[in-house]
Amino acid sequence: MSRDWRELLRLRRLITRRLALARLSLIAERVMAALWAPLMLGAAFLALALFDVLPALPAVLHTLVLFGLAAALLVLLRRGFTGFRWPTALEARHRLETASGIDHRPLTAWEDNLSYKADRGQNKLWMAHRLRMRGLIEKLRSPWPAAVIAAKDPYALRGLIILLCVFGGLSAQGDIAARLVRAINPIVASETGVLDVKVWITPPAYTQRAPVLLDPFADPESAPVEPIAAPQGSQLLVVVTGTQRQARLTLDDTSIDLTQMDDASQRYEGPLPAGTDLAVRQTGRLLGHWSLQPITDTAPVIAVVETPEDSARHRVRFKYAAEDDYGIANVSGRIERPQETRVYARDWDSEFAVTAPPLTPKVLEQQSFQDFTAHPWAGETVTMTLTARDSAAQSGTSEPVEFRLPERLFTHPVAATVIRYRKDLIENPSTGPMAARALGRLMEVPESYGGDFTVHLAMATARSRLRLQNPFDVLDGVLDLMWQAAIRMEDGALAVAEQALTEAEEALTEAIENGASPEQINQLIAQLQRALMEYYQALAEKMPDSSFPMNAQTGDLQTMGAQDLAQMMEQLSQLSEMGAEDAAREMMSELSNMLEMLRNAALNPSSNPDMEAARQMMDDLRQITEEQSDMLNQTFEQARQQALERNQRGRPFGEQRRGEDGGSDPERGESGQREQQGAEQNGEEAAAEQDELRRRLGDLMGRMAEMTGQVPEDLGDAEQAMREAEEALKDGAFRPASDSQAEALAKLQSGMQGAAEQMMQALAQQGMAGLIPIPGQAGLPFGALGPNLGPDQGEDMELPTTQPDTRGLSQRSREILEEIRKRAGQRLRPREERQYLRRLLEQF
Repeated sequence: MSRDWRELLRLRRLITRRLALARLSLIAERVMAALWAPLMLGAAFLALALFDVLPALPAVLHTLVLFGLAAALLVLLRRGFTGFRWPTALEARHRLETASGIDHRPLTAWEDNLSYKADRGQNKLWMAHRLRMRGLIEKLRSPWPAAVIAAKDPYALRGLIILLCVFGGLSAQGDIAARLVRAINPIVASETGVLDVKVWITPPAYTQRAPVLLDPFADPESAPVEPIAAPQGSQLLVVVTGTQRQARLTLDDTSIDLTQMDDASQRYEGPLPAGTDLAVRQTGRLLGHWSLQPITDTAPVIAVVETPEDSARHRVRFKYAAEDDYGIANVSGRIERPQETRVYARDWDSEFAVTAPPLTPKVLEQQSFQDFTAHPWAGETVTMTLTARDSAAQSGTSEPVEFRLPERLFTHPVAATVIRYRKDLIENPSTGPMAARALGRLMEVPESYGGDFTVHLAMATARSRLRLQNPFDVLDGVLDLMWQAAIRMEDGALAVAEQALTEAEEALTEAIENGASPEQINQLIAQLQRALMEYYQALAEKMPDSSFPMNAQTGDLQTMGAQDLAQMMEQLSQLSEMGAEDAAREMMSELSNMLEMLRNAALNPSSNPDMEAARQMMDDLRQITEEQSDMLNQTFEQARQQALERNQRGRPFGEQRRGEDGGSDPERGESGQREQQGAEQNGEEAAAEQDELRRRLGDLMGRMAEMTGQVPEDLGDAEQAMREAEEALKDGAFRPASDSQAEALAKLQSGMQGAAEQMMQALAQQGMAGLIPIPGQAGLPFGALGPNLGPDQGEDMELPTTQPDTRGLSQRSREILEEIRKRAGQRLRPREERQYLRRLLEQF
C-alpha cells in the first residue's frame, strides 16, 4: 500500500512539473508576441548607434530622434500588451497534451473521478483505465515556445536588422562603448566649439613646391572645386577640431578614420593615398571636398652623347646628358665585358661614380673624366651604361656604349716588368709563384728603381703575399700594390702627390655631402690645401719651366688664379659654418671641376695643337715686347744725345725738325746740316726696325683673332703707337718717337694678360685648362695658396709695430713657416734663395 502511494506521489510531481513548463512556454509565446515590435525598434536603434549615425546629426535633431524612438517604444509596448493574459491550468494541460502528440487526453483522465454511486466492478474498470493513462503520462514532454514572430513579420525585416547590428559591431570594434554613449547622450556627442577642418598637402622637398593649405568651402556640396596639384609622394595632414563625432577621410575608394587626439581634435598624418576625389566626412555629413590632380614623378632619362675616348693622362672622357622632371640627384656608371675569353674569369668591381652638378639640376649636359688605367680590364673592350637617379630613388639607364679602356704604357723598364707580371696575374692567378720570383729578382737590384724604399716595400709585400697565401685570396691587394709601385717608379713623387690630392678632394666632398661639422670641414680644407701645395711642388720638379701651368680655367670660363682658389676655399669654410649646405655643395662642385681640369692639362700640356699655338703666340708676344723695350732704350739714348748736342750749341731742344716745306733751317750752319743728315739716317734705320716689329705684331693679332675671335684692345693701341713712333723716327724726332714707343710698350705689357685670358677661354671651351705662361708674371701658382707671386719687392711686407702681440707666438710662428714654404716652392725665384729657404725649413 505504501508503495502505491509513493508511485502516485511521484506521478503527481511529474504532472505538476510538466504543466509548469507548459505554462512557461505559453507565457514566453505571449510575451514574445507582445514584445517583438519594441525589440525590433531597439535593434534598429542599436544598429544606428554602432554605425555612429545619430551623433552626426545636429544636437537638437538628435534629441528629437531619441524622444521619437522612446515614444514609439511606449506605443508598441502598450499595443503589444493590450489583451495580454496569463495562461490557465486548463490551457497549460491542453498545450502539454497536444504538444506531446498523445491521444485520449491522459491528464484529463487522470484528474477525473467516478460517481459516488459506482459499484465495485465500475471502480475496478476505472482503476484499470487510470493505470493505462499513467503509462501515457510518462510519455508527456514539455513543449517549446512556438515561433509566433514569423507570423508577425512576414517580410523577415528582423533578419536585415540583425545583419546591420552584426556589421555595425564589426566596424565599431574598440569604440562600441563610446558610440553607444554618443548615441544615447546628445550632450556628449555635440560639438565642443566651432567646427574647423584644415587639410595640408606637403609635396616632397625635392619638388621645391610649397605646402598647400586646403580650406573647406562654406557649402562643400555645391561649391565649384578646381583640381589641386598633388605631386607623387606628398604627405597629407588633416585636422578636425570642435567636435567629438568621428570624422573620416575618403579618397576615391580609400577610407581612413581620423584619430582622436583629445576631447575636441582629430587628425590624420601620413602619405597621401592615390586618388582624385578628396573628402572629409562625418556619417551623413560632408565637412570638406576637394578635387586633386595627381602629378606623377617620372623616372630620369640619361644618354651618352659622345662616345668615350682617351683623353689626357690616359683617362676616359665622355659626355652625357640627363633629364628629370624634378632633378638629377646622382649619376653612376658600370662597365662590363661583352664576352669573357680569358682562362680565369672573374667579375671585377665595375661600378664607378660619375661627376654630376650639385643642387639636382633638371637638365644637364656634363663631361666626365674616369681613370680606368689601374682596372684589370685596361686595354680591353667593354660596354658602359650610365644610371641616373632622382631624389625619389627612381632610376633611368642609358643604352650600352662599347669602347676600349685606355691602357697606360710604362717607359721605366722595371715598372714595365712589374705591369707585365701583373697582367699575367689578372689572366691567371695561378701564375702567382712565378710573379713572386720575378719580384724577388727585381728587388735584388734596387739601383734599377732608384733605391726607392716605398717601391721596395710594396714589391716585398706583394711577393710575400703571393708566396705565403693563396693568390686567389689576395689577388686584389697584390694587384694594387704592384700598380702603385709601377706608378711611383714611372712618375716619382708626382704620383704620390696626385693620389694625396685626389684622396683629400674626395674626403672633403664626402664630408660636405654627409653634412659634417664645420670643424671637420675646416680640417679637410686645410688638408686639401696642403695636398695641393705638395702636388704643384712635385709637378714643378718634374716639368720644365716652359710648360709649367700658370693659370687655370673653370667651367664658367672665368680665369682662376691662386688668390681666387684661396678665396674659394675660404668661402667654402664660411658656408659650412653658416650651414648653407646647398651653396657649399655647389662651390665644392666648382672646385672639383677646377682641380680636374688642372690635373688633366698639367701632365700633358703639349698634346693639343691649339695649346701649342697659344704658347707660341704668347712667346712671340713676349719677344715683341722685349724688342720694343730694347728699341725704346735705343731711341731714348738717341734723344738724350741729340738734346745734349743742342744744349751745347745753345739751341733749344725741338727745333731740329724741318719745316713743313721740307727745307732746312736757313740759320743752321754746316755742322747743323751734318747733324740733321746723321739723325735722319739713324731715324730711317730705326723706323725700318719699328715697322718690322709693327708688322710682326699685326701678324700675331691676326693669328690671335683667328683662334679666339677677338683681339685685346691694348694690342691694337700698341700697334697704333708703333705706327706713330715709326713716323717720328722717319723725321729724326727721337724724343716724340720715344714717347710713342713707351706708350706702345705699356700697351703691350697690359695686353699680355688680356691675350692670355682670351686664349685660355678658347682652350677651356675644348675642356682644357689654360696652361699659358704669362710674360712678366713669375712664381708658383697655388703653391702656397696666396697672391704673392714673383720676386718679393717688399710691398706686401708687414712691418713690426708697437702694438701687443694679440695672436700669440705660436700663431705667428706658423704664419712665418707657411711663408717660408710658399717662397721655397716658387721655382722662378733664384736658386740660391730657394736653397737657403729649404735649409731654414730643415731646421724647423
